[in-house]
Amino acid sequence: MNRWMLLAALALAIPAPAPASLLPAEMRELAVSGLLDFDTGAGTLVDFDLFFGYFVTDGVEVGLEAAIRDDDVWTFWSAGLRAERNFDLGTEFVPYLGLSLAYGEAESEVSDDTGSAAILGGQVGVKYFLTEYLALSVALVAEAATDDVFPADDGADNTNAKIELGIRCFF
Repeated sequence: MNRWMLLAALALAIPAPAPASLLPAEMRELAVSGLLDFDTGAGTLVDFDLFFGYFVTDGVEVGLEAAIRDDDVWTFWSAGLRAERNFDLGTEFVPYLGLSLAYGEAESEVSDDTGSAAILGGQVGVKYFLTEYLALSVALVAEAATDDVFPADDGADNTNAKIELGIRCFF
C-alpha cells in the first residue's frame, strides 16, 4: 500500500466535525473587544471594538462593526461590515476566520493632520464558550488601509496588526 493511499484512508477515518450546533442560523451575537497599551511611543493606546452579527446559516455570520482607537497623538474611528466563518469542533473551543471592510478616519492632535481610508481586515481567532450564550475570544487581527490612519510609534501607518481579547454574548 503506498503512502498516499494510507494517508487517504487515515483522513477518511477521522470523524468529521459536528454541525455548528453552538452557533445555529438566526442566532445573533454582540461582541466587545479591544486592547489597552500603556507604553506606546505616543502614550497610552485605547482600542475598543464593537460588533453585532447575525448568523445567516449555521456557523456563518455577517454584521456591523465599529472601532475607536485613541492615544496622546492620534484619534481614529472606523465603521463597516464583517463576516465570520466559525468551525464548531464539538468542544467549547470554536476557531473562526473573519474578513472585514470598513471606512475609517484619523486625526492628529499634534499636527492637525487628518486622513480617511478604506480598510480591509482579516482575523484568525478562537472563541471559548463559558456557557451556551457567553464566550471569551482571542484573535490575531491584521488590517491594511488606503492611507496612513493607524497610530504608530513614528506617526501613522497604513497597516496594523494586533492581538485582540473580547467577550461575546449570543442571543
